[in-house]
Amino acid sequence: MRRAGRKIRIGRPGYRVVKQRDAETGARSLLFEVEYPEIEEGLQPRHRFMSAYEQRVEAADKAWQYLLFAASPYETIAFKLPALELDRDPSRWYTNWDASRKVFTLQFFFKNKPPAAAGSGGGAGSGGGAAAAVAAAGGAGV
Repeated sequence: MRRAGRKIRIGRPGYRVVKQRDAETGARSLLFEVEYPEIEEGLQPRHRFMSAYEQRVEAADKAWQYLLFAASPYETIAFKLPALELDRDPSRWYTNWDASRKVFTLQFFFKNKPPAAAGSGGGAGSGGGAAAAVAAAGGAGV
C-alpha cells in the first residue's frame, strides 16, 4: 500500500541549455528550456539555486552551485554551474511558464568581473567559466 502524500515519479523532463554572451557587455548567459508534457493540471514548475554545501550527491566544492527544476510528477533535475555571482537585475532575468506548450524557460546572466580580474585564471580553453562548466547532474537526490 502506498503512503499518502508520496507521489510516483515518471522520469526526467526533457531540456535544452543554450550558452550565450551579451554582445554589448560580454556577460555570459544561460537559457534553460525544460519540457513538462505530463505535468499535473494547475501546477507550474519551480526552480531554485542550491549551494554545493546543501547537496548530498557530490563532495562539497565552493567553486560550484546547482540549479534545480521541479514539477510533479517528474523527477527533480539539477545542473552544475560555476559559483559565479548572478546578475539579479530584473532586465537580465527572465522566467516564463508556457502552459499551452508546457515548457518552462529560465534565462539569467552572470555578473561580469572587473577588467583586472577578468584576465586572470588562464586563457581560452582553461576550463573556467559558465561556457565550459554546465553539466547535468540529474536525480531527485540533489
